[in-house]
Amino acid sequence: MKTLMCLALLTSAGCGTAGSLYRSEEYRGRPAINASLVKDDKALLSEEAIRTLLESRIRIPDRVKLAVLPLGHSGTHGEDRWYRRESRDVDFPQQKKAYLEALEGPLAQTGRFSEITHVPAMMLPADPSLTRLREAAALMQAELLLVYSTQSHLVTWESPFVFARDEVRALASIELILLDVRTGVVPYAETFHDEHLEKERSKDLSVVETQRRAERKATLLVMARAAEGLKKFMAP
Repeated sequence: MKTLMCLALLTSAGCGTAGSLYRSEEYRGRPAINASLVKDDKALLSEEAIRTLLESRIRIPDRVKLAVLPLGHSGTHGEDRWYRRESRDVDFPQQKKAYLEALEGPLAQTGRFSEITHVPAMMLPADPSLTRLREAAALMQAELLLVYSTQSHLVTWESPFVFARDEVRALASIELILLDVRTGVVPYAETFHDEHLEKERSKDLSVVETQRRAERKATLLVMARAAEGLKKFMAP
């Protein structure tokens, strides 16, 4: 009987829904905490800086120079660090150009950018931090810095029929941040996902060609989706 009573008490204590404490009258009557109570000697921002960031606003001019840095693409067939080395794929220059145009073309249509340029690899260390990226953009006199990376992976379905063509589904994602170089604030950060179903073509020498094409198209789709998100953010 004693065990059953203990179980009943534990059950009743855990019946509250998530967040119920913060909605209670008792909690609302507590004094507000205005600073962190967790101390970290290695913190990059002071408590005063954090409060300033949370209580202030930034102003993005109507016309700005934008610096763009693609950190790379990782996929089923390897990883390309665009700012560090070139791919051995003979189609890589055209592929890189198509990716950049898919993202930058819609941005240029907003009329908000006086110039869209790219951060040269020689201005960056092997593993650049956000501080080094900001400094590189400042040296280029760019008010905004767009940094992004893409990923893709494949799901291949091989037909059991001899004369049927295989299908490849590619899933792609992009992570990006928009940095206000003057203040170091990141006013926009987002992750987008998309997918593409590609069928094997008669001229494909192997399923690898189908896979590469599927990854490229899925990546283009997700970059176009990211461009639309940035356009909405930059809209006046």
